Amino acid sequence: MSTAGFQRIITYDADNTSNQEYDKIRISGVGSTGKGILIGMLSAFGSAALVAIILAIAYFFRYTTRGRIFLDRIGRPGEYDDEQAFIKEEEEALAEMDEIQKAEYLRAKAFVEANPPESMQTDISLSQFLAIQEKGVSAWEFEPELEIANCFVEVRTEIEFFDAECSVQSNLPIPKQNEVYYWEAKVYDKSESTLISIGMTTKPYPLFRMPGWHKYSAAYISSGHRRYNQPFSPMTYGPPYVQGDVVGVGYRPRTGTVFFTRNGKKLEDIAHGLKTQNFFPTVGANGPCNVHVNFGQMGFVFIEANVKKWGLAPMTGSLAPPPPYGSEQGSILLEGGREGVREGQGGYLISGHGRSASAQVRLARHTTSPGPQRSPTDISLAQLSLIDSNEDVGEGTSMAAAAASASYPGGPGLGFVEADAPPEYESPIESPSSNGVNFERQPLLSPNRGEPPIPSYHEAVGHEAGVFTYLVENLGVKNVQFEELISLEPESLRQLHPVYGVIFLFKYPTGEKPSDTPHDGAFDFEATENMFFAAQTIQNACGTQALLSVLLNKEDEVDIGPQLKEFKEFTGAFPADLRGDVLSNSELIRDVHNSFARSSPFISEDQRSATADDDVYHFVAYTSIHNTLYELDGLQPAPISHGACSAAELPDKVIPVLQRRIARYPAHEIRFNLLAMVGDLRVRAREAGDMEALLAEERKRTGWQWENALRRHNFVGFVGELLRGVVKAKIAAGEGEYERWVGEAKERTRRRAEERRKKGGAAEDTDA
Repeated sequence: MSTAGFQRIITYDADNTSNQEYDKIRISGVGSTGKGILIGMLSAFGSAALVAIILAIAYFFRYTTRGRIFLDRIGRPGEYDDEQAFIKEEEEALAEMDEIQKAEYLRAKAFVEANPPESMQTDISLSQFLAIQEKGVSAWEFEPELEIANCFVEVRTEIEFFDAECSVQSNLPIPKQNEVYYWEAKVYDKSESTLISIGMTTKPYPLFRMPGWHKYSAAYISSGHRRYNQPFSPMTYGPPYVQGDVVGVGYRPRTGTVFFTRNGKKLEDIAHGLKTQNFFPTVGANGPCNVHVNFGQMGFVFIEANVKKWGLAPMTGSLAPPPPYGSEQGSILLEGGREGVREGQGGYLISGHGRSASAQVRLARHTTSPGPQRSPTDISLAQLSLIDSNEDVGEGTSMAAAAASASYPGGPGLGFVEADAPPEYESPIESPSSNGVNFERQPLLSPNRGEPPIPSYHEAVGHEAGVFTYLVENLGVKNVQFEELISLEPESLRQLHPVYGVIFLFKYPTGEKPSDTPHDGAFDFEATENMFFAAQTIQNACGTQALLSVLLNKEDEVDIGPQLKEFKEFTGAFPADLRGDVLSNSELIRDVHNSFARSSPFISEDQRSATADDDVYHFVAYTSIHNTLYELDGLQPAPISHGACSAAELPDKVIPVLQRRIARYPAHEIRFNLLAMVGDLRVRAREAGDMEALLAEERKRTGWQWENALRRHNFVGFVGELLRGVVKAKIAAGEGEYERWVGEAKERTRRRAEERRKKGGAAEDTDA
């Protein structure tokens, strides 16, 4: 081969090789770019897929039942949203239960199926709201289920459990207005074998089971576990609590969060999202123990709850303070007592309720005392302006109430100063009266005193058994109630055994001259050294003083509570008049006494002093002390002895004394009232196993609570605003509409009067 040909071959091969290398380089370059694009696309899709997977997992565990059950099995065993999973777990648990446990569980399951959670109305009703306004946190109390009552509640919040499993709920649910609500329970007298469960439940709930076992409930168990709708396996939560420990329960309504504390230290939250349910504080136990609950009536162990005031309500009601004890100025009774023997003060505990069941003992009719008489329903509307104002007028800001208070001549002091109608529930704990004076914290004996209105019979008989019963309960007395007697027969008293004493209301004979000896019996001046007897130094408190005269002499028979015990010990060496002064200035007695006063925004403009012609009424007490029947009247210089009388003989010995006293009045005078102080009839019914009597007593207590709430509330502001709104609407309807409306009302009144006249009845005045 020639050199030229060889060179061409070499050149061709070189060119070919270079072309191939170039193509390889070109192809290789194109592949790297594609791979980069591919990798980028795969990375983007992979990231998106990963995010999608994470979102799917989050959705699965957050919003699907299977996912939630999976988490529940890990973190909160026993909480179920999936029916199949629940059935499987139920089968496993039932296989491990003994026959008693299985029967109790199936009983509770049947109860829940027949009474689903939140299947009954549990929102706070009007009457309950009024009770909260009136009493503050004291409106909450525990109410045992009568059919399964294996526990006993004393002084509203002190629970004693016996030897079988049960729970007790509060009467009111936890409110939802504030950010946090909190309450505490202290454990007393707990045996080692007793299991206690403290928490919250909805209604209805199987109260033969403890809270935390069934929907909807959450609880902290004394074993250190917690249960949240967990009928089978609880979860370890915190330290066990024993006798002397304090467990707190917190609830955040806005997030539906439930948490617990132990001895002032906060534990972790156990539930979230419980925003729609109405929860009731609940305590349960399966054996003997005592648990005392603090809803906010005293300081909390948990400091944050104290500082931020997380209690269920203010310590005291947000209603304006009721009229306090009156003054002795202008009282013909106290003035008569100063002249010689302490004869009769027309005091009364609180101004009238006007209803009585003692038809056979007294006649419910008005008195005929001289001077202007005003019915509680005679309301002048002159103060209700039809002109709009910037004032947020309502029940709590009645202009009529303000005008009436401003017109009162007595000024601040012990007279009947009219307070504003109740403010809103969130108002401060200590609401001032209409003139800016806080009577709840004011001394009883004030130098600036007004003249009280003349007490009538219907005002005096406002001291129903329900008022007295809850009055002594608020003083700390346990297992005592009052019963109104409708006949003067010893058997009526014997049926109420044990009887500690009787409280007698009568018309005081103001026209009588003072005497050195009583009409019946004899003064026993030496007896005051061995009993509690106090002179009455202020007006309008003879009812309260009468019941205290019995209670403070029955310390061996009645649990009068630590505060009254301390009061008795403090005054033990005092003379009767000094005891009366101390009693009149006792903050406890004053506050409890005033808490039952009727609220009224109107007062007569024709205030005057009582005269000897007026009908005035007075309470005295009769009881057996040291085997002697004594009449205890603070307006007398000493106790009046009526002869030998043991406690068992009281019904037979006191009735003749009362009959002799009534016999001194004219035959037509039958305005008397008799109340017996007896043991709690619920306790007697429970011990006897008389469920019918127990239910009757519970219904009676419910009625008393309703009436006591109403007596503190007035609807005058509401009625005034309603009338003003109606009149405004009629005026806005057009010219002449208001006149036509008034004319139609007059015409209807005239027709009714004509119809009554034709039937022989008295016609009413038809003038506007």
